[in-house]
Amino acid sequence: MTLEEAVKLAVENQRSIASFDAWAQGIERRLVDLEKSKDVLREVELALREVVTTNRGVGEKLNDMNKALEKISHENQLQHDALGKRVKLLEEKPGNRWQTATTTIITSLISLGIGYLLAQILSTTK
Repeated sequence: MTLEEAVKLAVENQRSIASFDAWAQGIERRLVDLEKSKDVLREVELALREVVTTNRGVGEKLNDMNKALEKISHENQLQHDALGKRVKLLEEKPGNRWQTATTTIITSLISLGIGYLLAQILSTTK
């Protein structure tokens, strides 16, 4: 091998090494970018876990609120029914009084009529 061939081979090797170094630097940059991406993905994963945990708590609170609202609704329905019964009794009261008064007047008139007839019968027999 001559000196020229050796120099030529050395230059080619140097180019190959330079090309390999450029390739290695590109790979190094990609690895750094991947590490940064991995860190970002990890932060996103942690944030999502926190959101899921928060949503569970919110869901449980919503369930508790729903149960409380159902209980309130049931109690309101019971109070509404009780008030309905009271109003019905109050509305029927004047009618009941009228019926009682009418019955008393009719009974009194019949009793008066019977008493009058008996008095007439007794006074004519004397």
